[in-house]
Amino acid sequence: GWGVTYRLVDPALAEVRRKRIDILYTDMETPELQFVNRAMECKEQQIRRVRDRHDIRSRDVTLQIELRDCDPPIWRTFRCSAGVSLVALHDKILGPVMGWYRNYRDFVFCDLFDGAMFGLQDEQFRSATYEYCIATMNARNYTLGDLAHTEGARLLYTHDVAGDRWEHILTVMDIHPPERSSGRVQVLEGDMACPPEDFGGLTNYIAGVLGPMSLGGCWSSAVSDEANKAPNMSQHQFDPRRFSVEERNEAVSEALATRLSNFVGCRRFTRGEGDLRVAHPGQYRICYIESRPWLDHPDDSEREVSEIVNGYPDDISVALCEECGSPNSLKRCSKCKNAVYCSKACLRKAWRTHKSECEADRVAREEYKRYRQVANQASLRLASCARE
Repeated sequence: GWGVTYRLVDPALAEVRRKRIDILYTDMETPELQFVNRAMECKEQQIRRVRDRHDIRSRDVTLQIELRDCDPPIWRTFRCSAGVSLVALHDKILGPVMGWYRNYRDFVFCDLFDGAMFGLQDEQFRSATYEYCIATMNARNYTLGDLAHTEGARLLYTHDVAGDRWEHILTVMDIHPPERSSGRVQVLEGDMACPPEDFGGLTNYIAGVLGPMSLGGCWSSAVSDEANKAPNMSQHQFDPRRFSVEERNEAVSEALATRLSNFVGCRRFTRGEGDLRVAHPGQYRICYIESRPWLDHPDDSEREVSEIVNGYPDDISVALCEECGSPNSLKRCSKCKNAVYCSKACLRKAWRTHKSECEADRVAREEYKRYRQVANQASLRLASCARE
């Protein structure tokens, strides 16, 4: 990727070097940042040419995602639209397809053709990913088809960049013609369970679980206890061999039926001390208990989770149909003006579940609309005072 990654240089030495360089370049960008900014300009021009020449956004693609350097391989094959934005691909598709805990960790995409990096632009995410790459392009502005528009194209998808750094290889297996493309997200096949979150990364997972398993042995009870406490093991006990197409498709459907994650208000385990983060108008905090009856210790068998979620509508540029996952021909529900669907058939199919949420969505949208009006008026007053 762009810049020197943690695989090649000791992060501590890289940080020392960065501070020394910053002293020399106090009034201008460092050479590394100058290079990356120029690379971003070139990549943007390339993506514009791809959009002009290809109709890839209207096509479905079959992808294989595989955890990098893992033996035995942990992989999934799934189908989705190439028009899916990268931020929605991470939040509503790849996480549920693999089995990661949604709205919990950061991410980065890397185009393996030229090393272009794509991620979130919020300050906390940029600082978290600095060791991994110098800078990223905004994942909200680009789609899967912008990067993977030919069969065999490969992307590197990194989950939890600031922590365990689980790296996956995304490979385009097939590109379907527009007349055979519905946009529906569907898991087709796969093997092996998703590793536990917060387990220490692939090295620890191989040493503690996959290594003993490949030798015909079994992982220790201490490893099993640690894995069962992982956030993404809340539905069942840890079993590295477990995989079900039905479970993964159900997880995808649950993700599609909600708003895009509020990455700044990601899930936290409060352990009784409460959550002091502020939910802005149009957002609301939800608290719930995750129960794991197979764990013996009372502090582990029940855990309080707090999360700030968006009540206001997703921007159409990053939204997906809440029934099938298509990003094409989206229209909002006529009552709440919040939920989005690609067709009347999808709306009718989803109405049984959306009916109970429609009024709450409408209220949240109106609240957010009033908040934006007040914020815009305040900005105009500040600009007027500054001119005076």
